[in-house]
Amino acid sequence: MKNLTRLALCLYLLFSTADVFAQMNKVNSGLPVVGLVTQEGKRCKDALINVYDGNQLVNQFHTEKNGRFQLLLHTGKYYTIEVIKDKYVTKRIAFNTDMGNRRIDIPVYECDLDIVPEAIFDGIDIDDLDFPMAIVSYDADTRTFQHNEEYTTHMRTTYEELLMQGFDRNGMALNE
Repeated sequence: MKNLTRLALCLYLLFSTADVFAQMNKVNSGLPVVGLVTQEGKRCKDALINVYDGNQLVNQFHTEKNGRFQLLLHTGKYYTIEVIKDKYVTKRIAFNTDMGNRRIDIPVYECDLDIVPEAIFDGIDIDDLDFPMAIVSYDADTRTFQHNEEYTTHMRTTYEELLMQGFDRNGMALNE
């Protein structure tokens, strides 16, 4: 009976320890981000990706030849991802990776960014495009990272209005 009690205690400790380690692996693993950068609808090779933690540049790399990129953002921080290509308008996305003390598996966040030539906006004030196109944060209800719908819709509308002004003023089409 004594051996059976020891065996039961050992099994309990083994399984409870495994569960603790599994939970530990779920927290602070970071937010995986995968993206596709296109220019005028085509995959964009060698776009520069800058990653800022607050205002400090913490990573910098180029998109692959297929326009794809991937990175891991640590939880509990504020990041900005910036996509830059010479003669194209820079795009940004802001991430608030704070999840409180939640311990969950973090699903991959996918973001696709299309950049357009600066020439479309010749003679037009595009200062509003210095702001991020989306703000992404953790949604406790869905247990995923989501973009702020109201903010993103506002920025998308602003962007589309500026594009229309550019087309009207400069007579350009995206495929020229």
